[in-house]
This record gives sequence, structure tokens and C-alpha cells, in this order.
Amino acid sequence: MKFYFFLLSGLLAGCATVKNDANLQALADQDQYDRTHNVAATNSHDVAHQLALRQLIAGGKLRTGQDYFNAAIVLQHADSAQNYKQANEFAKKAVALNPQNKDAKTLIAQSWDRYQRSLGQPQWYGTQRLEIDGREYLQPIDTTHVTDAERAALSVYTLPQKLAYFNKLYNKHETSVLKYVLTDAQHDALQEARPSVELLGSYDDLFRQVKYPAQAAAKGIKGTVLVEATIDERGQVSRADVVRGLGYGCDEEATRLLKSAKYSNPTGAPHDVRVPVPFGPPTP
Repeated sequence: MKFYFFLLSGLLAGCATVKNDANLQALADQDQYDRTHNVAATNSHDVAHQLALRQLIAGGKLRTGQDYFNAAIVLQHADSAQNYKQANEFAKKAVALNPQNKDAKTLIAQSWDRYQRSLGQPQWYGTQRLEIDGREYLQPIDTTHVTDAERAALSVYTLPQKLAYFNKLYNKHETSVLKYVLTDAQHDALQEARPSVELLGSYDDLFRQVKYPAQAAAKGIKGTVLVEATIDERGQVSRADVVRGLGYGCDEEATRLLKSAKYSNPTGAPHDVRVPVPFGPPTP
């Protein structure tokens, strides 16, 4: 009888549910909050998150699929090829432990593309884009290394879907997504040619003035409204138009906010900027 009791106890212990690590979840949540709310201290937060993550890894805290996924989220926002590669490995481990985690599948593609770009090589999946003065571009991509079926399996846009996205964004009818790729040389040239138009104050402070519309609150709407604003020679916003909106009162609030902003404009000529204004339920 005692033998059966100990055997049953062992089986029950083996079936105990392993809980996700709360500290890892908190790191990942803060990482995402910083980015969705354009927090000014994001870079310094990233450094602190990575140090905390290393301690958790050393302490053997990565056990569940969600743990590995959360660790990969933090690592993919580090600044070295080694970290991006480890993020890729953790994302793969997360999928192996939980094949239903679509976000982890996407993170496999994102982290690998970051790894490739950190080596100065083209990305494979096409997850890496960039914005200069509010204009969105696709980073260099090798369109032949993986198939669209492989992209779809990781829940990322296929090449035709990427092309449709950029054609809609720019109201064009290009036939190749490569038309929207910004080469490294073009990126450097654009950076050097950027005029010194700067917001007075920080965008973090400006976004704190967002009044979350009641319509959006009722529907739980969150995301960003992309606004193109013209800065006149005095640094005032003379025009603000929604390029990509959310509706439910968010578009109107975003244009109101931008029209209240003040810039320095030493160029002496009107200049256009594109600003992504974040919307979401206020945090406690």
C-alpha cells in the first residue's frame, strides 16, 4: 500500500503545472509599454531590462514557453548580434514548448532579421522597416532566401502583402516591393541631409496631453495615428493631416495635439514631418 501511495504522489508531483515567471513577464510588459507609448527613457530602460534578464537566466528562471518568449522580447531590443541570435533561439524554444504561440513564431522571423541586419546583411523575412521624418521604408532584404510559404508559417507578411501595404501607404502602384527598400547608402545620405527641425520639449511630454476619446475608450481602441504636419518658418504647425488613422475620435484628437505643438525651424522654410501619436487606455 505504501508503495502505491508513493507512486501516486510522484505522479501527481510530475503533473504539477509549472507557472510562468512573473519577473520575466514584467520585463516584457515594460519593454512593450515603452515602445507603444514612445517613452523617452526607453534606451536606458532597455539596458536595465537586459541586466535583470541575465540574472533571471542565470538563476534558471526560464522554464515555460511564455518565459522563453518574454526573454526573447527583451533580447531582441538589445544592441548586439549575439543578443539577437539568442533572442532567435529563445523564440524557437518558445514555439517548441507552445506551438500555438503565433507571436513567438513571428518573433523568430523578427529576431533573425535583426541578427542579419546587425551583421550588415540583408534581412530574410522583411520584418525590419524604418522611418525617417515619418516616411516608412523597408530595410534591405534578400527576397530569395526564404519562401512566402515560410513567411506565412511564421505569421509575417508575404512579399505580395508587403507590396500591397506600401502601395496603399504611398498611394502608388509599384509591382515590386524592392521599390520601397532603402539601401544603407541611401539611409546615410538621408540622415546627413535631414534639416534640423525639432520639437520644443519632448514627444513624451506632448503625448501625455492626449485626451483619450470616449468613443475609443468604449471600444477599447489602441494603436497609433500617423499625422503629417507642416512646420512653418516660425516653428508653428500650419497644417496637420491624418495619413493613417484609427477612427473613434482618435484622428481628430491627434491633429488637435499636433497643431498645439511648437518646433524650432532654423531652416527658414516650411518642412513636413510625420508623427505617430499613440492611443490606448490610460495606465493606472
